Amino acid sequence: MYDARPLKGLFYFLPVNNMKKLDTNQSIELLLQFATLAGDLELTYHQSTHKISLQRQQNNLLHFRLPLTFPALPTDEQGRVSAMDLQAYIQDIPLMPKPYLLLLLQAGYAAIGYCQGGEIQKHKVIRKYMVRKKQGKAQLKHLNSKGKSRAGSRIRLANTVDFFEEINAKIAEWHVIDKVAHIFYSGTSDMLHLLYQSKVAASFDKKDPRLRKLPFFTDKPLFKVLAHANYLLRLGELIEVGDVEGYNFDFLDADDVIDW
Repeated sequence: MYDARPLKGLFYFLPVNNMKKLDTNQSIELLLQFATLAGDLELTYHQSTHKISLQRQQNNLLHFRLPLTFPALPTDEQGRVSAMDLQAYIQDIPLMPKPYLLLLLQAGYAAIGYCQGGEIQKHKVIRKYMVRKKQGKAQLKHLNSKGKSRAGSRIRLANTVDFFEEINAKIAEWHVIDKVAHIFYSGTSDMLHLLYQSKVAASFDKKDPRLRKLPFFTDKPLFKVLAHANYLLRLGELIEVGDVEGYNFDFLDADDVIDW
């Protein structure tokens, strides 16, 4: 089993003074606070970003991005969440995250992890020479733009083919795709698309509803970056955007949450 605490320097983000990171228990406690306020304030859930907005007279007070391992919230047709539905939802949050796959992609680098109970149980880092050093282009893009096929280009092209075949082969070898509730990934849409052009078939469909892109930037896919991404996706993200004076939000001033 593998896990990691936050590692400085691996991720880049814009500084936000009013942002807090909450672990699973803190996230549940915050949702309980939201449930008590649902009668006075409006709760709206945005499924595409997995985020709850707390509003007063259509003015946003707080945004809370749920831990990515939490299930989607039940809403009405307008995306609103009732106190009753939120309380029932909280009761159904699993104590341990369901299994999930984590896939980080960059040109020439991939890190794959299979996670159970929030911990990495299987992992693989794949590296291939796919980028021309001076130009920094992935081989397929370079060939499309230049149309050349020199010896170095042919090597990089062969490595590119091997790269995506090895990713798909490793995921298939683990026999876990039917067990996972989520498939989290980072990388461009072009990189993800190339998985489906491989001679070794991808284990999941491009329209698989379990696919979810990570909402943060990841550095070069190495194991320590994979472990840190796994740590971050299990945290909730609370942002204060309006005047919350008069409401008792303990976590806005708590010392034990993770400031960024």
